[in-house]
Amino acid sequence: MQPLPSDGSADPLYMLVFRDIGGIKAEPDDEPVHTTDDVESANVSQLERELRETKERLQITTEELESSNEELKSSNEELSSINEELQSSNEELETSKEELQSINEELQTVNAELNIRVDELSRANNDMANLLESTQIATVFLDRDLCIKSFTPTARDLFRLVE
Repeated sequence: MQPLPSDGSADPLYMLVFRDIGGIKAEPDDEPVHTTDDVESANVSQLERELRETKERLQITTEELESSNEELKSSNEELSSINEELQSSNEELETSKEELQSINEELQTVNAELNIRVDELSRANNDMANLLESTQIATVFLDRDLCIKSFTPTARDLFRLVE
């Protein structure tokens, strides 16, 4: 550091000069010097260890995959069996449904025939009642025990019957 001549300012000026004095000698390391053979041997050992670990993980993963595949095959077989049973049940239900539809159609036919028969009997009964009332013939109807079932208005008046 060297003072510079004053240029009239109140503060003094200094010049700082840097000189190259040569390189700094490095102190020797306490670490042993490794040869390329030692480094390669260490790298090979490291890679072999990693390869062994990778093979072990691959073996474990392969065994787990095979186990999972066996479980999936077993589950698939069970599901196939269940599916076949369901298909069989579905076919039975379809057959039962068809049978019930057929029986229902037969019952509807029988019901329609019975309704026709009831209508015919109702008309015949009405015709008979109209005939008996219009002829003014005294008629008494009895059941098997000879109890009065019904009678005409003329029979009521003639025999003084009460309904």
